[in-house]
Amino acid sequence: MVEIMLEFVRASVWKRNPIINGVDIVWDKLMSMSAEQGLLSWVWDGICKLPMELQPFRQERINWGLSYQEICDTYNQQKSVLNKMVKACEKHDVKILVFKGMSFSVAYPNSSFRPAGDIDIFLFGDYNKGNAILANNNLERENSKCSEFSYQGVKIENHRHFFPNTYKKYAVIEEYLNSKLSEVERTSDGYYVFTCLANLVIGVVHAVTHLVNTTDPLLIRSVLDIAMILKNDESGFTPSQCKALMTQLGIDRSFDLLVRASEWILNTDLSKYYIKEISITDVDSFKELLVRRSWPIIDNDGSKLEKIRQYRKRYQMMRWADQYRVCSTKERLVFQFKKQMKILFQDIWS
Repeated sequence: MVEIMLEFVRASVWKRNPIINGVDIVWDKLMSMSAEQGLLSWVWDGICKLPMELQPFRQERINWGLSYQEICDTYNQQKSVLNKMVKACEKHDVKILVFKGMSFSVAYPNSSFRPAGDIDIFLFGDYNKGNAILANNNLERENSKCSEFSYQGVKIENHRHFFPNTYKKYAVIEEYLNSKLSEVERTSDGYYVFTCLANLVIGVVHAVTHLVNTTDPLLIRSVLDIAMILKNDESGFTPSQCKALMTQLGIDRSFDLLVRASEWILNTDLSKYYIKEISITDVDSFKELLVRRSWPIIDNDGSKLEKIRQYRKRYQMMRWADQYRVCSTKERLVFQFKKQMKILFQDIWS
């Protein structure tokens, strides 16, 4: 089912007809998996390229179409809110830098296919001033990383720092990103974004965050963000510049793994970005972990994330051996997944 899902994504990205070779597709399962991975728009776009007789039945097409429209409407609502925020901040001489989800969307042929879970902003040292501007909205919580607001129904994270200090490379990456603030680019909508190469660095760390965090389901889409930046021939950086930077920052192993996964997802050659040799075992293990996101911990009652949080809270202070000994089969899958991802991405994750 995962390969079928990816074939429709490839058809959408490369603007070609999908090749399904007469496979009997269970459309409701495909829709559920696509939504889980944040890929529903691309999959639906790929399905629309099939001859009508190979497409889902009418009611299933209606369900897909409504879900697709909802995703596009979410993106447009986020853009509208962001534009209002830009105007509000401009009155106080505060500039907005957008990074992570919303900034990744510009790498896609159709940006509305990739709405963000929330809008991540950095205000060039005006963190407290930004909080005051947003004070009339609902402040949901504040921590060492950011303040979270609900701005006209859209979640906004106003960041003190770009990433939390749970990463081995936190200081190095934070220093690099701060050094690139003088090179940010202003969009036609008035907010700022990093250059493509700096955005790629963010994409690598952001993807690893999702990959290691057992409560985050958007695994393949996180890798797809990186794949879309790398496939763009007008990205503004060369492979040699990219490889040198990843090596300098000490995240070359994670980058290499993500490049291999990007090749698989888009079925394209990205070998010009290889830095080091990666064992086939590690690559296959990573792909298997991505595929296993529909593994047995997924419940149909909507309570899976809360259950996982309970597992983590219950066992986070225990040694791994003790965790494994006392956990149920379902709980073991959660911890096995996280442990394996941490091993694969050990150069970033501590």
